[in-house]
Amino acid sequence: FAMPGWSAWTRYQTEEAKHQGLVRNEFAGLLAIRLAYEVYLAKSIHFRVDWSAYVEHAAAAVESTSFRFSEEARLRYILLRATELAYRRQLLGKLSERSLPKYGLSGDDELAAFGGPDNRATYLSSSFAELRERPQAQMVFCIDVRSERLRRQLEAVNSEIETFGFAGFFGMPIEYSRLGESERVSHVPVLLRPQLRVQEGVRSGDTVAENSAVEQRKSLQAWQQLWASLQSSAVSCFSFVETTGLLYGYKLLARTGGKLFSGGKLLSGGQTSPNDDGVSTEQLEQLGPTLRGLNVQGFCTSKQAELAEGVLRNLGMTKGFSRLVVFCGHASQTTNNPLHASLDCGACGGHSGEPNARLAALLLNQPYIRRALAERGIEIPIDTHFMAGLHNTATDQVELFDRAEVPASHRVDVQALQRGLAQASLATSAERLPSTGGQTVAELMRRAYDWSEVRPEWGLAGNAAFIVAPRELSRGVDLGGRAFLHSYDHRQDPEGKVLELIMTAPLVVANWINLQYYASTVDQRHFGSGTKTVHNVVGKFGLLSGNGGDLQTGLPWQSLHDGSQHHHTPLRLQAVIAAPRSAIEQIIDRHEVLANLLTGGWMHLLAIDNGKQYRYNTAGSWQSLGEVPETLEV
Repeated sequence: FAMPGWSAWTRYQTEEAKHQGLVRNEFAGLLAIRLAYEVYLAKSIHFRVDWSAYVEHAAAAVESTSFRFSEEARLRYILLRATELAYRRQLLGKLSERSLPKYGLSGDDELAAFGGPDNRATYLSSSFAELRERPQAQMVFCIDVRSERLRRQLEAVNSEIETFGFAGFFGMPIEYSRLGESERVSHVPVLLRPQLRVQEGVRSGDTVAENSAVEQRKSLQAWQQLWASLQSSAVSCFSFVETTGLLYGYKLLARTGGKLFSGGKLLSGGQTSPNDDGVSTEQLEQLGPTLRGLNVQGFCTSKQAELAEGVLRNLGMTKGFSRLVVFCGHASQTTNNPLHASLDCGACGGHSGEPNARLAALLLNQPYIRRALAERGIEIPIDTHFMAGLHNTATDQVELFDRAEVPASHRVDVQALQRGLAQASLATSAERLPSTGGQTVAELMRRAYDWSEVRPEWGLAGNAAFIVAPRELSRGVDLGGRAFLHSYDHRQDPEGKVLELIMTAPLVVANWINLQYYASTVDQRHFGSGTKTVHNVVGKFGLLSGNGGDLQTGLPWQSLHDGSQHHHTPLRLQAVIAAPRSAIEQIIDRHEVLANLLTGGWMHLLAIDNGKQYRYNTAGSWQSLGEVPETLEV
């Protein structure tokens, strides 16, 4: 507790070693170092501690202390509950206005939505989506709150585009290594471990082009590593700054003046790298994740098909495919930002979702995968083409990948989608402008490339809800970029397996994110990382505030406060699930982590069941909203 930052880092090292089959206890090492200092100091000043008396005194103090809320703490909690209730009523009110009666219903009530018993055959064989005309395009976004704005604007621009929400790693549990690099980066939620290694390569399989790109990148990396060692070495770092600092003068002035704000390439790591990748633009367009090497790892055709099937079934996309289906990951484009991982995709472990989206699209375009899926009951039309895209959350722009591989028959569809995305991006930027204090969209672009910008974007600030339901429940509703949106239709999940996966993985991670923002806001001193302006990177794995002390944890002040007021309102996450309460309750009973979060009051759970709204209280039972007054539940 004296040094929570370093203690957390040692715990992380121990856990990572455990996953690699190693036995290490870095925390014991840290404790040994601290104790050694204590012993040395005690001996140096001839100081003795009567430990037995200390232990007895501490034990007595614990036994005599009963926990009570002070009047101030009680008032603060009442205000918290009032704010949460106000937000909940606003949220459910918006959803009720837009939601169609058929969603959240069961049995005869749901059948009635189809026109009664005479249409029973239609009800049993079709989903609501299938009764509509085929969408012009379907886009699968990450559940991230920043995707909510873009999805809403895109649907407003073109009502024939259907959007879905899914964890941004798109069911691809991968370790990804870029071409010519040995380092592998885990693009999975922190709850999971990667199951397969994916290598970047030339998608066409051109060995000559691939070898050329590898040589260029390795040559540049050798110089970059040498340059970095001169900068960070304990021997040369000071002389390096004194002798070469002036060489950076022009670049610094140019960036400050805005001349280098264009031409940056958003890489899979999430950082900008203007023209320093060592690979030509033409070569970059050919690079991407490949399927080479999967069989060697044991991922044969059947396992690859199983992976693809899991994605589609968990997404609820097993029928009604449009001609164009796009998996759209996200990443944030920032410069000189050691905390950029907090702005990237949480479902990808704080990295870009680009490799995952491109791999999912590549997999689902393979003829042998589609044949295997057809045998498993998922028929993908022959004219359906899968693509990948990346939502740059700092600029609101969306880039579509592998356009050269789009069949000629689909290029008009892609062009139409690009036009819609361009309009939606501008509308999203315009919506975000008031929160940034900017006047023009160009200012958002400047923030992304500005090396001195401490607030390139607001990230997930404002997050307050997690909605698990069909898109029709929230389509057209302005949720203000505050809600995680996960697509789910309980009628396609009779055994509740998909819901169990959602509640035990994405919901838990969303709760962690919510609590990170909550704690960093209400107690910045202990759970935040202070002001960015005095941050110093330590060993490329952590931050110090100034030149010493403990490793900083949590979010910086600039991610929560705009200088005059808080931008994030600290509320506990409100999870809204459109599903039968019995299915939800069975899942809670099977997973202690969920029960602890809910009965401990770390998160709120609401169910839309049979057309009515219910709240799961801390006693572990359901309460129909509006029938019983709210309790303080301290």
